[in-house]
Amino acid sequence: MLLGEKNLEQWKSILRRTLKVHRLCQYIDTNIPEPQGADEQLQWETDRATINLIIAASLTHSTTHQTLINNGWNPEEEDPKVTYETILRAIPKVSEDAIGTLMTEFGRIQRDQFDSFEAFVTRIQYLRRRLKELDCDVGDKPALWIAIGAIKDSYKEHYMFFVRDMANKVMTWEKLMTEYSAIAAKERMEIGMASVRITTNSKPEGNLKSDNKTNNKFTSGDKKWCGKCQREVSVKAIHCKECDKCHGGQVCWKTHPELAPNIWKNNQKNTPKDSEKTTPRSTTAAAGQNSGLGTPSTTTSGGVNGLLWSANFAAINPDFLSSPRN
Repeated sequence: MLLGEKNLEQWKSILRRTLKVHRLCQYIDTNIPEPQGADEQLQWETDRATINLIIAASLTHSTTHQTLINNGWNPEEEDPKVTYETILRAIPKVSEDAIGTLMTEFGRIQRDQFDSFEAFVTRIQYLRRRLKELDCDVGDKPALWIAIGAIKDSYKEHYMFFVRDMANKVMTWEKLMTEYSAIAAKERMEIGMASVRITTNSKPEGNLKSDNKTNNKFTSGDKKWCGKCQREVSVKAIHCKECDKCHGGQVCWKTHPELAPNIWKNNQKNTPKDSEKTTPRSTTAAAGQNSGLGTPSTTTSGGVNGLLWSANFAAINPDFLSSPRN
């Protein structure tokens, strides 16, 4: 169904593919005169009627149908070429009248305006393409800055990498859209995996108790249990091989501190170095207690330095100091 300008290109592609299968594209591309012979005339009328039926079946949307009529189209038109050309002329004209709206939307687009990264990418590509078709393209460099700026608040690590590529003059629109498509695919995969975890790791009671027999943890919908970290983390967090902790994003701030925000760097300066963390919490563990403190240690069961849990650091969130925020 043709819904208007927003799916015009898709409609056109499907129509032409359909007609190509039946070898009827020539009826919408050129003027085919009525033949003289009876058999040829019958075939000509049948071919045109078939195309008109295919097109009419896609024009059931009331707004689209009325738009064509307002632009001089006769619903009883027998020449499919006339109908096809009217559609291509009338539907985009609606967008030409709203060029300012398209320009404003493109200039102000943000990732958090959409339910998914994929929806965001689809929209920004569509806006760029339509502005080009309407001869209002802003150019590659401004378009790149608009697209990169749109993810600044939601994907800080990616944003910094893309800004670096812009500074090095190696970023192109095609490269950025490839990167964005990869982010969208990863997001879809993570959402799918989270759904599987919620289905397989939930108890009928819906509580967050641990099972001592299997040592599995049952978590809420937006959390998962990391066996390596021995704590709950966000479903989007990934266990980092470089710092051996769970954190969000693909960049490890421990390994790449130059990419970390200033607040994280300042907190790291105030964190005691490993050589200073010598105060033991305990030399023994309670009998039968799975505390992980059977020998002198400065770590807690969550893998966070025991000193951070003392009264001197009560106001500091150790997860924040250990890794990037989820």
